[in-house]
Amino acid sequence: ALLPPQAMRRPGPSGDAPGERFRRLASPLLARPRIVLAVLGAVTAGLGLGAFQLFVQDSWVNGFSPESTFRQATERADARLHGTHILLAHVRFDAKRGSREGPGPLLDPEILATVGRFEGFVRTQPGVGGALGLHSYLSAANYLGLGRREEARAMLGTPEEIRHSVLRLEIARGRDRRREVVDDGMESTVVTIFLRGATYRGTEALMRAIGAWERRHLAPMGGSVRFAGDVAVSQAMIPAIVRTQVSSLLLALAGTFLAIALLYRSAATGLLAVLPGGAAVLWVFGGMGWAGVPLGVATSMFCAISLGVGVDFAIHFLERYKRRRAEGRPGPARLAFAETGPGITADALAVSLGFGLLAVSQVPANAHLGLLVAAALLSGCVLTLAGLGSLLVLPGRRGKGEPGPETSPEPGSSSRKAGIHSAEGVDVEMTAGAAWHSASTLCAHLPPRNS
Repeated sequence: ALLPPQAMRRPGPSGDAPGERFRRLASPLLARPRIVLAVLGAVTAGLGLGAFQLFVQDSWVNGFSPESTFRQATERADARLHGTHILLAHVRFDAKRGSREGPGPLLDPEILATVGRFEGFVRTQPGVGGALGLHSYLSAANYLGLGRREEARAMLGTPEEIRHSVLRLEIARGRDRRREVVDDGMESTVVTIFLRGATYRGTEALMRAIGAWERRHLAPMGGSVRFAGDVAVSQAMIPAIVRTQVSSLLLALAGTFLAIALLYRSAATGLLAVLPGGAAVLWVFGGMGWAGVPLGVATSMFCAISLGVGVDFAIHFLERYKRRRAEGRPGPARLAFAETGPGITADALAVSLGFGLLAVSQVPANAHLGLLVAAALLSGCVLTLAGLGSLLVLPGRRGKGEPGPETSPEPGSSSRKAGIHSAEGVDVEMTAGAAWHSASTLCAHLPPRNS
């Protein structure tokens, strides 16, 4: 007796297998590809607009948990003192503007008074706890060296008085400490700016305000301001890292596209492989923009991670689609959806949960990174299965050697399909008529049995 195809199924646990559940999900989802693509396109466009709201922000103190001892100590110091973060403003004047009493522009009372006004302007800026420069030091040296008389603070009206004040400062603090404030040639000075709760955007606004003040008051006198110190280094480093991370996304997309296009000898396959991952990154960028989540050193790192992991989903899906299509199987996209859906979903969930554990980190930057990577991978899973699957079933997309449209069995076909399992556990569809024909052919070629 000929066994029915159902008898050839591999025994398994009771209930529907994951592939069967995904097969049922694919039927209504891929039956309306234009609607699915329209919904995904609308979501992408809406979230993409949020990407224009992104801004670069980072904080040295907020990078630690509010419960950490370091952050609490820093906040107490900021509240009671000038501030814990220091920005150095190097003010230099043209040597040609030296005073008549000798070389050194800072011996000119007018230039020194301008430095004093600069220190006063900086103290009025948001987030600044204090500013100490040459004018402040010389005023204090005169006050302490001349009997603690308040009127002595203003004794900086002539080059000779300025020279004596510098000498008092050097006697009180030593030559090396004096050189921390002003150089030997009296051409440049350093203004120490104390910041409270310094952030990237706050420091950037302060530096822009100082630059505007420089152009109005210092530049006409031959002066210029340059920034130095740890805060200045961070101000230059943060945008450079963020720009590099974001620009590397474009290079990663281009490199992935080129590698897949060469391996599959198909530009369309390369484009389809990078499309879900690129769209997933855009979704996350847009969500960050609408939610007001800033782009910092840590949060910008999710791009390359999510793209490198997420592109595997599309490669897996396309490989199975091309294999089923090459076999001439009807509905290759639906088959690819059912066969790769469980694996892609399990992979996305496992990796997302792994990165999601960072959400409980006491370092906010790590927590943000974990959540962003998880969101990007889950988005990539949805875009691969729903978006890429719908795109492959659109009619009129056939090109030589490239992924083409979904093919469906002829309506009204009388052949009954029965699913069986191959040795590898892959679902294979075979008509009952084809199975009977194969068995008959095999029996016809068998040698006759001797009685």
